Amino acid sequence: MINNKGINNSILKQRNRGLILKLIATNPSVSRIELSKESNLSKMSVTNIVCELMEANYVREVETEGRKTVGRSPIGLDIAENAPKIVGVLLKRTGIMVGLCDLKMNLTKYERHDWTVCNGEILIEKACELIDKVMKDEENVVGIGVGTVGQVDINTGLIINPINFFGISNYPIGSFLGKRYHIPVLADNQNNCAAIGEIHYGWGRKYRDFIYLGVTNGIGSGIVQGGESVHCVNGVGGEIGHMSIDYRGHKCNCGNRGCLETYAGANVVCERFREQTGERIEFQEICARAEEPVIAEILEDTMEKLSVGLLSAVNILNPEAIILGQDAFYLPDQYLAALEEKINSRKISKSSYYCEVVRPSLGKDGVLKGCAAMVADQMYRGNYLDL
Repeated sequence: MINNKGINNSILKQRNRGLILKLIATNPSVSRIELSKESNLSKMSVTNIVCELMEANYVREVETEGRKTVGRSPIGLDIAENAPKIVGVLLKRTGIMVGLCDLKMNLTKYERHDWTVCNGEILIEKACELIDKVMKDEENVVGIGVGTVGQVDINTGLIINPINFFGISNYPIGSFLGKRYHIPVLADNQNNCAAIGEIHYGWGRKYRDFIYLGVTNGIGSGIVQGGESVHCVNGVGGEIGHMSIDYRGHKCNCGNRGCLETYAGANVVCERFREQTGERIEFQEICARAEEPVIAEILEDTMEKLSVGLLSAVNILNPEAIILGQDAFYLPDQYLAALEEKINSRKISKSSYYCEVVRPSLGKDGVLKGCAAMVADQMYRGNYLDL
């Protein structure tokens, strides 16, 4: 969509500040000269912005190590220890996780509560309880990022109507937390959050177009094109897990038939194993025992079904990569390779590009870090900067 609005000087200045902050936060140690080259800003502009960031305690100077240079070694820049922190909140069907992250997405504090029963009152009570714990003694928290199951209106912070989430619907999590903590609160689907984390801190450095596929008891997705997380005008993201691979197939909880998650969700894999062996184990253990013939057969069939659903998305979106996250993080390498081969041998544009299948670069905590990364994303656009 063409943006018909101009940019005044104050907005442009804020965006430049956000850009420089991002380059410092997402690199180990970077010099002013390197910042100028990366940003296409003049050395004087970079120097002025760095001075502002240092005065506001966002950035500090550090000694560069291991760089071969002629003459004096350049002074590097890194995020200051007392720079603003971000709270990430992850709402799942099994519980809630809350973490405190710095601007380099290091998880510095972590709290968790598991639940078997929940409602709106319990949700907000536990969320505030855990947020209070990670924010204790923290005087400089810039915002809260909330990732949740189901669809979210990112414009209002409204959890719309998640499937199998204790009947919670049209729940204004953003409004509740904003009124309590008086700092910006952003909310989105958990897989969109994970994708935003990868944009800034992971695979986004290599790929501009990718799909983050979160495989749990459901299958969710975060779609990135041109380096931006994709949402519709109403603020809702995509749902690849509810793409049908058989219109006469299994009945899904969403009311439709043949949805991908009814064939390839983590719970489906576990249930198939229980039916064949009588043994009840978690998906992570199934992945650890993938060499066993029964499990190998189930996982191979699951990759086949997953490839069918993903192939439709790949033919539409033409991503450079698919990031398999959440429970799928634990899949052995051979199954990622098998899925990659199936997709690339069947997609329409076989010769024009190759689509890789990879694990999240942010690791097993990548979704929670992605929740915090939503706030960092806004800071890198020049918002929420107290300068």
